[in-house]
Amino acid sequence: MELEHKTFDVADCELKAGPKGHGRLSGYLATFGNRDRVGDVIHKGAFRKTIPALLSDGYSAYGHDHASPPIATFDVLREDDTGLYAEMDFHSTE
Repeated sequence: MELEHKTFDVADCELKAGPKGHGRLSGYLATFGNRDRVGDVIHKGAFRKTIPALLSDGYSAYGHDHASPPIATFDVLREDDTGLYAEMDFHSTE
């Protein structure tokens, strides 16, 4: 099976100010049923148990490097039929 790789240009995204006055990002962090580049497939229910902890203590890290400072915090995080949906506010400092 040949894997299909998808990319998107960040210029195609729209950045809006969130309720705290700085950048806000929303979208799917993962989608269900797709095979990734290492052959893993995420199934519905995979995030159900971890969502509460991510909402209270989790954050988005630059380049998935959790040794670096957080760049955004989640205020919406849920599973639906498509995947793991998130909304987050970027920190106001660099």
